[in-house]
Amino acid sequence: MSDRSRQILLELQRRLAAARRRLTLGAVTGGALALLAVIGALIALALAAEAGWWMGSGLRTALAWLIGLATLALLVVGIIIPVLRAIGLLP
Repeated sequence: MSDRSRQILLELQRRLAAARRRLTLGAVTGGALALLAVIGALIALALAAEAGWWMGSGLRTALAWLIGLATLALLVVGIIIPVLRAIGLLP
């Protein structure tokens, strides 16, 4: 392989790595925005339901757990999985 071919190959590898970083950053940013939007909407709905129906403690607790589980699921899907793919731990 000539010296020029090696330089071209290294430049292509550098550009691919930069593109991978940008795609990962985009995926994580999109996941974070989706997380904020959905959790904000869930909290707003929970507050409206509480204000309208004066829920008991059991229903209020179930609603809090639902919001917590939704937050955890969105965190895993939107942020943790793209980061693990970026570092090579997931396909």
